[in-house]
Amino acid sequence: MSLRRGLAVCLLLVILSGCGQKAAHYKTVPVSGVLTCQGNAVAKVFVIFTPQASKDRPEGASGKSAMGQTDETGKFVLSTYGMNDGAVPGMHTVTIMIVDDPQYPVPADTKKKIAPCLSGVTKIEVAPGMSEVQLKF
Repeated sequence: MSLRRGLAVCLLLVILSGCGQKAAHYKTVPVSGVLTCQGNAVAKVFVIFTPQASKDRPEGASGKSAMGQTDETGKFVLSTYGMNDGAVPGMHTVTIMIVDDPQYPVPADTKKKIAPCLSGVTKIEVAPGMSEVQLKF
């Protein structure tokens, strides 16, 4: 594993760790969706849902972040504690992240497509029974 990829993986682990909160395991609900930027599907980027603090959780904790990687059509499935288990219910801030590595390069057209959409902030309410999320930047 290259140093750059190793650092990117470490960064993702810190993001997904809940930023040093107590290790609580909250119920998750399935979340899947499609990411588009200016009408174009975006492939091989990470979609991160970071839960906001909630009065429904002990001490108003936010819970652990969920992450998924988009496929060639922009589709993703979120994972929090296990593969494709979804995200904790509640309001989330959505972040898009490009992790580029010489061994696993992100196509140049993907970088070009997503560049204008990286500065946007989207908030999504995760709830049981929700339909597929359409992230349109």
